[in-house]
Amino acid sequence: MADLGSHWFDLIQYLTGLKVVEVMGDFATLIPFRKRPKEQVLAFQHVEKSDSELFECTLEEYAAVHFRLEGNIPGSFTTSQVCNGRKSETAFEIYGSDCSYAWNHKDSNRLWIGNRFKPNEELLENASLMYPEAAKYATLPAGHPLGYHDAVKHLFQDFYLAIEEDKGAASTLERPTFETGYEEMKILDSVMKSVENRRWETI
Repeated sequence: MADLGSHWFDLIQYLTGLKVVEVMGDFATLIPFRKRPKEQVLAFQHVEKSDSELFECTLEEYAAVHFRLEGNIPGSFTTSQVCNGRKSETAFEIYGSDCSYAWNHKDSNRLWIGNRFKPNEELLENASLMYPEAAKYATLPAGHPLGYHDAVKHLFQDFYLAIEEDKGAASTLERPTFETGYEEMKILDSVMKSVENRRWETI
């Protein structure tokens, strides 16, 4: 929850411009006993065969969180690290009164727009169709897909530009700050408290 949850809540608050104000969480360990290699294996390393031992897993492998944004807007979030066939997938759907948006980071150059009064649309990454604030991140010509590594590159590029500006919080560059991290930790702490107390918690 701390890893995937912090990224997702940061994303949804950034997209909506609204803060998460209440949460109610539920955690589960789906495979309590499992095997692990006796020898050290690096993250993402493929191992053909290895001697293994049984151990008890006490971490949450599944998390579901109902939440409310400012303005009493409801939402829900689910994450799991034991979905066979799914690897680090991040997606969102946002529903409004006239239209809705859906996006998946595995197809990050495509935004689906569901409309109430006209046909649905798919918006493909194209700098000429973007606001200037977003177009600066579309560093390749239209039709050349950007990827996850580009997002990381732009994050650190803005971070170093903010240092060069030496404006601190006054910087207009889009990047997370220590305050952003603190706000995310407050959300996660409230989710943990909610799971423990089995009730809604206010951030």
